[in-house]
Amino acid sequence: DPRTGQTAYLPPEHADVIPLLEEMFSFLEKNTQEIDPLILAGIFHKQFVIGISKADMLDDELKAAIRNEMPKDLPLHFFSSVTREGLTPLKDLLWKALNAEKV
Repeated sequence: DPRTGQTAYLPPEHADVIPLLEEMFSFLEKNTQEIDPLILAGIFHKQFVIGISKADMLDDELKAAIRNEMPKDLPLHFFSSVTREGLTPLKDLLWKALNAEKV
């Protein structure tokens, strides 16, 4: 929360992202009949985007290693709130993803 400086959300470690996505997709596939179609449509209507924060603390070698662990078919973007590195391109990427129809 930028107003209080308190952490409102702690994202998973980068190594946990793919297993968590796989777990979510598996759950959704197994429970498609029980989940409201509007909820499913909301989840899958938009493009997933992977954002990696603290980019100011990562060198090119570590960024490449992280990139190799991420799904190749999803947009991946590194950014830093401290140095403001990558924030404008990330904002543009998110705006584009939110306003595009998923194909």
